[in-house]
Amino acid sequence: TGISATASNKNSCLYKCRMASYGSHNEEGVCAWEGPTYSPRSDDAYFELMSKVVFMAGLNHAVILNKWKGFRKAFKGFDLKKVSHFTEKDTSRLLKDTEIVRNRKKIDAPVENATRFLELRDEAGSFKNYLKQLEAEGFEMMAYTLARKFKHMGPVTAHMYLHLLGY
Repeated sequence: TGISATASNKNSCLYKCRMASYGSHNEEGVCAWEGPTYSPRSDDAYFELMSKVVFMAGLNHAVILNKWKGFRKAFKGFDLKKVSHFTEKDTSRLLKDTEIVRNRKKIDAPVENATRFLELRDEAGSFKNYLKQLEAEGFEMMAYTLARKFKHMGPVTAHMYLHLLGY
């Protein structure tokens, strides 16, 4: 069964993919992701990918990718436990770091999201298990749930994140 989607329906995967300039859709409107997919090997890797997608949202992807080494250093390798303990002092440090994009909302997102990741990991055993639990609800509901649970993760960002994970 395909998704009935048009480019004018702002809630459709077709519209979201076109706005984010990725993927395409067949005649039934089913999304055909045309980008790379990833199989993170740890919760930290799922977290890093989510953080990368959050930082890319609304910005030039090449800028973020070119600065990613700086992001990894600034965010302690995206170690969930370390990032979840960041304080206002860490945020102030990040806002002055010229090796990353210094946007307060985007910097705050990984810090809050690390805590949420750890909570979900504790509930499900791993973030991968958490996503598997959401699969039964379908792609659109998975994206909606992620957008609700994580800071600075809107519908387009959630779609991109799930597509990068191979959903």
